[in-house]
Amino acid sequence: MNQSDCIRIAVVGAAFLGLAIPVGAAYDIIDLGTIDGGSSQAYALNNAGQVAGRSKPEVGIAQGFFWSQGTMTGFGDAINWARGINDSGQVVGNTYLWESGAFVDLGIGDGIASAINNSGLVVGWSATLNPEGMSGFVWNNGTVTTLLTPGDKPSWGYALNELGHVAGNYYTMDVPHRSHAAVWIDGEITDLGTLEGGVSSFAFGINDSGQVVGNSMKGGSSGRGAFLYENGVMRDLGSLGGSALAFAINNAGQVVGRSMDSMGAYRAFLWQNDELIDLNELLPPGSGWVLREAMDINEHGWITGSGVAPNGETRAFLLVPEPVALSLLGIGGLVLLRRTQCR
Repeated sequence: MNQSDCIRIAVVGAAFLGLAIPVGAAYDIIDLGTIDGGSSQAYALNNAGQVAGRSKPEVGIAQGFFWSQGTMTGFGDAINWARGINDSGQVVGNTYLWESGAFVDLGIGDGIASAINNSGLVVGWSATLNPEGMSGFVWNNGTVTTLLTPGDKPSWGYALNELGHVAGNYYTMDVPHRSHAAVWIDGEITDLGTLEGGVSSFAFGINDSGQVVGNSMKGGSSGRGAFLYENGVMRDLGSLGGSALAFAINNAGQVVGRSMDSMGAYRAFLWQNDELIDLNELLPPGSGWVLREAMDINEHGWITGSGVAPNGETRAFLLVPEPVALSLLGIGGLVLLRRTQCR
């Protein structure tokens, strides 16, 4: 693994756990490296700071990875795109579940596993399960259940919470090939609709309170907007100047995603306290990074995604909030990864 940064371990107070990061706080950034050079992208993050993603060498094929405490483990051709990870370190991608070096075939045929919760439930989509086309599914210890839709229209499952509620999208009955964001609870579907004037939407994240995030088309020439859906209402989270997508939300209601700026470049964002913030503004001065997308956020406020590293390569990153004043924290055992230069 090529990695420009070493990892130094520091212990800070456990009272930091679950603490929302105040606007203006800074982050340390960790370059997760690659397998055999090239580029990498991160897609999912658990509460232990472990990351699942994808690494592509300059020559050869891409493979999924599991990153933990500075070590990146590749999955070869079994999983070329690792999309989900839970707190036990189980990883899903393609048609497999990976745990401690062993692969489990999920039996989903021509499908993709997208996310896994701490109970081991897996969601995704498969072209094998529905004669009408794609079908979202929930995998539970070898049993696959499809996500039902009106008229058996195609569906996709992208995320789930600890209650087993699934967020995704489906083709509506009224407009062919138009998707609406949806949530499935105990097999029953709820259509989340769209932002005002929009005709399609997609849900990518859901927390344990049932708050859902994703993106929706908007009326006129407004492009796509990142949304938060709660209590039956879909709200536009704003943007950095162009279209925006929200990918994940934690139980504190912090949302991460990406937005185009006024020049048309993608920028990673954090939304909290009714404010959408460019994460690049919260990096250490002179970091040399340009963060393009934030894909996941855990319950400690740690964020993973991908951006352009100082060497010009696309790299997976992990952002760790800088410790608040230690005098405000109790004694505890949260291990905080800090970035230091190799010597």
